Amino acid sequence: MWAAKYIGKDYLHVGMCWGLVQLCCIERHGVAMPEVQTGERHLRDAAKRCGWLRSLTLYPDCIVVMSGTEGRHVAYSLQADGVLQVLHATRAAGVESLPWGELARKGYHSFEFWRYAA
Repeated sequence: MWAAKYIGKDYLHVGMCWGLVQLCCIERHGVAMPEVQTGERHLRDAAKRCGWLRSLTLYPDCIVVMSGTEGRHVAYSLQADGVLQVLHATRAAGVESLPWGELARKGYHSFEFWRYAA
């Protein structure tokens, strides 16, 4: 799995959750996502400027924006062993890959998906 090199890394080592998404976007699409200020509007603006479109469905290689116990959070989706998963970084766990269904059980909600269109 292409994301294995990130799993287990410290949250700060990958540049927190947005830094991890930036690494994934470069590796998977060759797209350098800009630094953004905290806030949902800034994430949306960055995604639109770089060729990402909002999707109603989660696919592999999507940016996933969500709410959680610590506020807004961002992650990257992938397919591993036939299972749709989400790669994300938190202070508590570092970088981990979870099956898509686990996010709700961990307190995440209000999901928004962005798919690269170029």
